[in-house]
Amino acid sequence: MSSTYEHNYALQQTRYFTAEDLEANRKGQYSQGQVEQAETLREGAKQNVGKYENRGWVISLIFGIGALFFCVVLYFLGVFDMFQSMLN
Repeated sequence: MSSTYEHNYALQQTRYFTAEDLEANRKGQYSQGQVEQAETLREGAKQNVGKYENRGWVISLIFGIGALFFCVVLYFLGVFDMFQSMLN
């Protein structure tokens, strides 16, 4: 068995990648199944866009608190002092 054959077989088994998909991709095109899958994913994203629009500040707050906590832990572990002594 060639490596390419094994790779193609693995794609067909694990990613629902069919022989039709492979032939269309070799021609530089998408197969009908791939186009339908992309449209399905796009429609799902359009339907769910409203759920996550106003959550930016919450994510920023969580990230900021996490970064602050990480810096405090590094300070008490002496990492900043170690960096300062290395850079002197």
